[in-house]
Amino acid sequence: MFNFGVAYKPQTNLTLAFDYQRIFYNDVAAISNSNDVDLTDARVRRRSHPTVSGARSGAGFGWDSMDVFKLG
Repeated sequence: MFNFGVAYKPQTNLTLAFDYQRIFYNDVAAISNSNDVDLTDARVRRRSHPTVSGARSGAGFGWDSMDVFKLG
């Protein structure tokens, strides 16, 4: 993830701020993988075909990377 922010103070009692954040969920298998993986009998298949969360082909939350904008 990375963040970028700027603030502007047009008056002594007023500050305007803007932040941008990019979160790279696609880079983390446990978060970005789909959660529709068949987990039945995962203990037996772990060595030949891992389906546990965090494995390259395992279950996850199905989240995509996102951009977050904040204004205050």
